[in-house]
Amino acid sequence: MNEQPTSPSLRSLVVVALVVSAGVGGVLAWYTTHPPPTSYPGDGPSLYLALQEVDRVVQNTTGGPWQLFSYDGFAAQTSFYPGAVGFAGATNLSYRYCGAQFNGLTIWNGSDMPIFTGSVASGTAPFWQFEFYANASQGVLVATDTLGVVRAYSPIYPSNPCWQYAGGPSASFYETWLEPLPTDSSAQARLAYGVGAGQFVAENSPIVEEFADGFSPLSETNHGPGGGIEYSQCGLVGAAGQLPAFDVGFLSDGTVQGYASMSLSCTAIKQLGPPTTGWPYRIGFQPNTSSILPAPVGWNTSTLPFQVEFPPNGSVTSTDYDAWGLTSWMTRLALTNGSGGSLPTSYPSCQSWVPSTANCSAGSSGWYALLLSAYGMWLDSYPSRANGSAWAIPNVPLVSGEELVLVYPAAWDASIGTLTVTGVASIPTVSGSVPV
Repeated sequence: MNEQPTSPSLRSLVVVALVVSAGVGGVLAWYTTHPPPTSYPGDGPSLYLALQEVDRVVQNTTGGPWQLFSYDGFAAQTSFYPGAVGFAGATNLSYRYCGAQFNGLTIWNGSDMPIFTGSVASGTAPFWQFEFYANASQGVLVATDTLGVVRAYSPIYPSNPCWQYAGGPSASFYETWLEPLPTDSSAQARLAYGVGAGQFVAENSPIVEEFADGFSPLSETNHGPGGGIEYSQCGLVGAAGQLPAFDVGFLSDGTVQGYASMSLSCTAIKQLGPPTTGWPYRIGFQPNTSSILPAPVGWNTSTLPFQVEFPPNGSVTSTDYDAWGLTSWMTRLALTNGSGGSLPTSYPSCQSWVPSTANCSAGSSGWYALLLSAYGMWLDSYPSRANGSAWAIPNVPLVSGEELVLVYPAAWDASIGTLTVTGVASIPTVSGSVPV
């Protein structure tokens, strides 16, 4: 995430991060089912309330003692994916390894993030993610609170490829940022609201309110030594390009350190305006491969692995194969026959949990596509209905290493032509095509 602050009143922590999707493995160490208090629906707990419940579970997990070194809380007023702005290190690797490791709702697997219906001045959030570190074993433990329901995952260690993207190498440093804990988010939100956040929210809703301190898997977090709050639209469905944001940082004693109006690149920007120019995205398909996935009777499948790239542009002469910022709502798919005519779409008449595509026939005579992770897990499908032009889940990240599986009637084999990916707006521009 690139920032153009209008005031240098905040200390800025830049953390490089990646995006991770749904995955396999990641056995849960502990899972508590405390019923959410009646005050939580659509709202969630504050930092202290969430951490209190999470810590009870974490400190009973073997491998400790466990020391907090990271937290992120999100209160989004509409459909939202936290990793849309990119992850630290390499987007596709963080998304691949950590998404597969933690097979529930996390920052990496965040397309089902609950929508916040409370007041942004309350300091509550429906989703919190905490990370803990064991200095002796070098273990990293990720735990979440979703509307009062706590989930803690099995610790990971340096031999696990997710460990470095979950903050393992720098965890011992960030422990000091959270000892002692900053003031509760309820107090911080009230102060932030009074110094300008209230006006920003009134003028820019819907927004997402992010609470953070210590390490963050996300690409950039701004806060003071006592934590901070960022108000923006980045990651919301429909948000792209250069958009306003408002940041508030706090001192260790809970007072406001500073606040600033910001300009955030929610998708990659080539040049600030006016007019603003977005960096183009290219879907680089690998050669069409024979699908290893079984097809429903009377249907064929084609597996199409792809990279999400920033192609050479202007003075930049090399391709970046780890593009960040692209989510499903920003793209449309089209399939043509050999003479260029458009072929009709269908939709999958099944759910993501079916054992294979053989159990997933189309709802009508036409084609559809599945988006799978690098590990073959179902992430999304296109379109959401026959003759539609939208994804079933609008906020799933598109990153290098994923693949599209095209499902189409076997009778089309002789006439099928090219699959094309385009964008839905001028920012961002998206292009890509592959013969099928």
